[in-house]
Amino acid sequence: MANIAMKGSVEIQEELKRLQSLLLSKNEAYGDSALRYGAVFPISPEESIKSRINDKIARIINKGLDDKTEDTVDDLIGYLVLLNISRKVCRTCNVKLTDPSPYCSANIHTYNNEI
Repeated sequence: MANIAMKGSVEIQEELKRLQSLLLSKNEAYGDSALRYGAVFPISPEESIKSRINDKIARIINKGLDDKTEDTVDDLIGYLVLLNISRKVCRTCNVKLTDPSPYCSANIHTYNNEI
């Protein structure tokens, strides 16, 4: 049994590395847009990400999962990670990290793990 658990742990680590690389690459390609207020519409990052999650789940429900839609799961995982980030609060000013803050110098928030 111990070998099965170890194999699962390795697979989890490999999958997380792959997803981390994918999410960082997409974040760079999109210019960190998921964690900023909308450039065109005044939508908060949290609401925007929730909308994207809704779209990905709708795609899975409507199209199912196959070779053509398997990237939807990766995207969904990425959006869930971004949703967690968008809900975090600055430990200095107690404002969401995605919100501008007049209390933090140059709007640089101090990362806090609490949501």
